[in-house]
Amino acid sequence: MRRRGNNKSSKRSKRRRRSESKRKVSQVLSYKSLGLKTLKQSGILDSYQYLLTSLCKYGLPTGDLYEFSALTVLRYEKKVKQQRKGDLAVRMKERTETKETGKGKFTRLAIEG
Repeated sequence: MRRRGNNKSSKRSKRRRRSESKRKVSQVLSYKSLGLKTLKQSGILDSYQYLLTSLCKYGLPTGDLYEFSALTVLRYEKKVKQQRKGDLAVRMKERTETKETGKGKFTRLAIEG
């Protein structure tokens, strides 16, 4: 026959194991969210979604799938770079206009002060 130990100590050890497993799960989730954040910031996730969308739209290519995927990702990268360049140009234009007119936040403070 098996002897049972102290019931309180076995409950404590079960609680300890549960809390350790919860910590491990939370660490894994934090690593997953960190990895997902990195993928989003780098643009890899968006390019992957663009690739899947184009595959659904046009179907599987008759040639090499890897070549099609690489070309699609490069096309997406070029499109995003042009968009960012345009956004930067608009921001720079707005910045120079506010400097010329003197309606910027810092120039108003200097004039009022």
